[in-house]
Amino acid sequence: MDGLSLHRGADGMRRVARSGVCAGVILLLCLSMAGCGNWRWPRLGTSSSASGLQVVPRTNPSVLRLRADDIVTMMLGVGFTERQTKELGGDLHHALMTSGAAEIRAGKKQVEALFAVRGDVVWIATRRGGTFPYNARSGRFGTPVDSGALPAR
Repeated sequence: MDGLSLHRGADGMRRVARSGVCAGVILLLCLSMAGCGNWRWPRLGTSSSASGLQVVPRTNPSVLRLRADDIVTMMLGVGFTERQTKELGGDLHHALMTSGAAEIRAGKKQVEALFAVRGDVVWIATRRGGTFPYNARSGRFGTPVDSGALPAR
């Protein structure tokens, strides 16, 4: 024979069928596992929360690595709720560490708050009014007079 026997062809078909069934079962298991959790596709650059707010990184020459306590203190101190702080805090932390500034937006146009790093101070301006300096070194709102962190007028 020329190597194409009927027996070899049937055996090959069984292998193909078995591998197809195995691949199908694995695919179904993966899809069912993905459906069990609270998993969603990540969005790069912005993060949307259940409250409709999102963190949008902005470019700034100064960056700062903050502790989680700093993010919580800043957000609660300027009027964000605990839920909003929990939902947006990680994205705000990342934005200030990598970009140096971030906006928290409601929708596409309305800016709720702007956070910008300058030295060891994070300057926060809110839509409700007010500009608040948060000193990361002391972990408190306000700036030391001799820090040179006050914005130029």
